[in-house]
Amino acid sequence: MSLADEAEILKLIHRAAHAFDSAQFDEFASIFARATTNIGGLAAPIVGADGVRAFVRDRLILHRGKPRTQHRISNTVITVDETARTAAATSYVLVIQGLDGVITPILAGRYNDTFASEGAGWYFTSRTGSDGMVGDLSRHLRP
Repeated sequence: MSLADEAEILKLIHRAAHAFDSAQFDEFASIFARATTNIGGLAAPIVGADGVRAFVRDRLILHRGKPRTQHRISNTVITVDETARTAAATSYVLVIQGLDGVITPILAGRYNDTFASEGAGWYFTSRTGSDGMVGDLSRHLRP
């Protein structure tokens, strides 16, 4: 596995978290443009950039234009198949939300991600959330 490939994949995982938390939803959607996302029953599978935009519009609760979250990604293990130009990564995720002067963990679990590369760099092909310990999402997601 190339260290450059691993670094690019890790950067992509982190870019997704930063884009979401800073309400840069067009960038967030573009990161998952070629992916199917299934986050542990919190929504039906989300497909592509249009699916991400619809999820944000229909399910996400914003507070003054932002979700007021931080996605803490850690313990990422990446495996690259250099011949097939595919990769898989597993990361822990902890989502905290800060509202009304209170910081609360609202979700903890794992992201299981897959990627592919076609010359122009790596991109997500899927994200599945698992092992979810779900807290109070009532101020984060609409039912």
